[in-house]
Amino acid sequence: MRGGLAAAGWRVALVLTGAAGLCGCANALALLDPPPVDPTSAVAPQVTAASRADLPTPSFRDIPPTPTNVRAAPAVQADEAAVLAQRQRLQAVAAANPVTDPNTEAFAAQARARIPESERTAPPPDASGTEELAARLRALATPPPSPTR
Repeated sequence: MRGGLAAAGWRVALVLTGAAGLCGCANALALLDPPPVDPTSAVAPQVTAASRADLPTPSFRDIPPTPTNVRAAPAVQADEAAVLAQRQRLQAVAAANPVTDPNTEAFAAQARARIPESERTAPPPDASGTEELAARLRALATPPPSPTR
């Protein structure tokens, strides 16, 4: 008697599980429907017409053939290995050359110290032609006349 009740319970559970699964499939199929078209949209008629159009369904024959101008995987792997080797060499060179000193003022002071005393002072700037240059630059800087309408 006990075995008969257990078998009936399993059957009921199986039927309920199947019914729940079918309800879930019904909801999943509803998700595949396109969302409604916004009637206030300017392109609503075109969208509705396009969604109802009977267009051809693609098939496996529409898949393009395998390209023939693609390099084989071993060639790509060999190039990758070469690039990685170049990277390691570059990193080794960069590690061997220390970063330059960011203190440029000390470098400039050492360079100035090597200049002979007679050459350290620069000659005074020549002021001739300065006013003419300034006048030409001012003329170039003036805005163009406003357009007449």
